[in-house]
Amino acid sequence: MAKIRLAEHADVEAVVELGAMLHAESPTYSPYPYSRQKARAVARSCIGSLLAPSADSVLFVADEGGEVIGMLGGYLTEGLFVDGMLIASDYTFFVRPDRRGTMVAPRLLIAFEQWAKGMGATHIYPSVSTRIDDERIVAFYAAMGYQHTGHNLAKRIG
Repeated sequence: MAKIRLAEHADVEAVVELGAMLHAESPTYSPYPYSRQKARAVARSCIGSLLAPSADSVLFVADEGGEVIGMLGGYLTEGLFVDGMLIASDYTFFVRPDRRGTMVAPRLLIAFEQWAKGMGATHIYPSVSTRIDDERIVAFYAAMGYQHTGHNLAKRIG
């Protein structure tokens, strides 16, 4: 069974590779060049350092026998136009295709929820934007207690 844990700097290259898999599979993002440099920077930012851990972001990985097979990275932001609303959102949430349908995704999400609650978040707003089996992802979130609150929309203008 995969162990869910906070990512470490030794995991960055594995996270970059998972990002490349997500990118290649996603109809939303695959038309654009994948930047390993940006992926590394986001991963490192979420991890922080021993002397300066990230104060507002996190990166969890699913580790199966030393192999990273899934990831969930997210961040905190204050609610707009309201007081007392701290929101946790995801940067990325990906599980290798051969591990989907297992307990990896639910356990990653539970770890993220626990982190968010511990950080004082009052809400979690995940995003579904990759167009990788959207109906299955929305059903997964519903089964985990999430309510549908809207849609992600995009328009290319340049």
